[in-house]
Amino acid sequence: MDLSFAILGGDARQRHLARLLREDGFAVITAGVPGEADFPGGYPTAVRAAQAVVLPMPASGAPDALFHALTHAAPGTRIFGGMLPPGPHPAHVRLHDYAKDEAFLLANADLTAEAAVSLLLRRMERPLTGSEILLCGFGRIGKLLARRLAALGAHVTVAARSAQARALAKILGYPSETTARLPELSRFDAVVNTVPACILPDAAEARPSCVLLELASSPGGFGDAAKAHPGYVLARGLPGVYAPAAAAACIHDAILQELSLEERL
Repeated sequence: MDLSFAILGGDARQRHLARLLREDGFAVITAGVPGEADFPGGYPTAVRAAQAVVLPMPASGAPDALFHALTHAAPGTRIFGGMLPPGPHPAHVRLHDYAKDEAFLLANADLTAEAAVSLLLRRMERPLTGSEILLCGFGRIGKLLARRLAALGAHVTVAARSAQARALAKILGYPSETTARLPELSRFDAVVNTVPACILPDAAEARPSCVLLELASSPGGFGDAAKAHPGYVLARGLPGVYAPAAAAACIHDAILQELSLEERL
């Protein structure tokens, strides 16, 4: 497909994405991308010069890029972004939210789980083998992280809201509790949260050495009192921090998949 891309804003993921798209033979210009030359005139002229625009993830975290993409795009321009804010949006552009692609979400979740293990290894005062880990949430990230932790010898307890998630956790060999009635925190070496809703307002029961690892998007699962705990670690957007090249490959594949689907229609 003969298509030109403008990549706006972001972090190292966008730089790697530019490289991958160029390797595919696409014409790529950039504005506000670390390590890349800015197209003359910045966001507005870059958007006007391209047939497709790629925004960072989350797109709401780059309001200037989002504004210029929606304001200056020519009719028919494809705009790709992760976690695009709800509309209304201009009718003349074609919006694609790659964060709604299930394959992308699974690949991103796997990178998050790997990075979370690395963080725990560096933050905990004891090895993962034989440690007690409370994992709050059993969605994509929770399932993949539980598997990795258990493979390294950790004893994983899952806390989940839905009965279905708790039943699956038990089938897979993890003791499970409801998030409405969490177990005594003092027994755990780490508490990892993947739930984007406050389920741990306080962590007074947790030992000072306990790691409280926040992976969920805002507002997260830890309340203000829990955030004051010495072991609290805010770790959102791990793929972009720990594995930007691999994270860019996930975005690249999601974009090409969307373009492929369009060609079949």
